[in-house]
Amino acid sequence: MAKIEYSSQERKVFLTKLVIPEEITTKGFKEEFIKSVLHHIQEQNLRVVPTSPQIAGFLRKNRQYKEMLPVGIRI
Repeated sequence: MAKIEYSSQERKVFLTKLVIPEEITTKGFKEEFIKSVLHHIQEQNLRVVPTSPQIAGFLRKNRQYKEMLPVGIRI
């Protein structure tokens, strides 16, 4: 099972760890999984703070999610 570990504080969700089992080899799975999690967070009108290097890298490449970052947070 793939998962993203997180913690929440006020109106922010801290994405701390991305875990994708080696058995999942589908091309593009990681990106689609992160996108679905971000869309769920966005629907809740929450901000996201990526502390996981993999998720931060995803946000760097996909600037359309920049507005989900809290004020003052840069990736």
